[in-house]
Amino acid sequence: MLKRWLSRREFAIYYLLYMYSRSLGGSLNYGQALDIVRGVVGSRKVADSILRQLIRRGLLRKTGNMSYIVVEPDVLFHKVLVHYIAGRLRRRGLEAYVEDDRIVVRGETVNHAGLSEIESLVPLLKKAGIEVRVEHEQ
Repeated sequence: MLKRWLSRREFAIYYLLYMYSRSLGGSLNYGQALDIVRGVVGSRKVADSILRQLIRRGLLRKTGNMSYIVVEPDVLFHKVLVHYIAGRLRRRGLEAYVEDDRIVVRGETVNHAGLSEIESLVPLLKKAGIEVRVEHEQ
């Protein structure tokens, strides 16, 4: 998953590949992707490096021998948002982590000061399509 946000160039390439793959019906092969990226950045070596980064970060998923699908932007933004919110909760002193695209909050901090904050936040996040599980320590 994304440890840091994409650079402008990486995001532009990702979105270009997404739009191109949609016009093809959803998937593209590595050679097609390489040609597109090389046309934008000019260098085969840089194009290959960018594609490998997108694959490593999970934005291009391998479906066959050399066939890839580009992750939908909604899926990408959802994952980024879930990880961001979990990180913000950790900075506020709560033990929060991401499990299966769901935020899990647990520990003693939930039982004390954080409980009312979390209980008011859960319905808001649920309306936005983000699942939160609160685990109380026993």
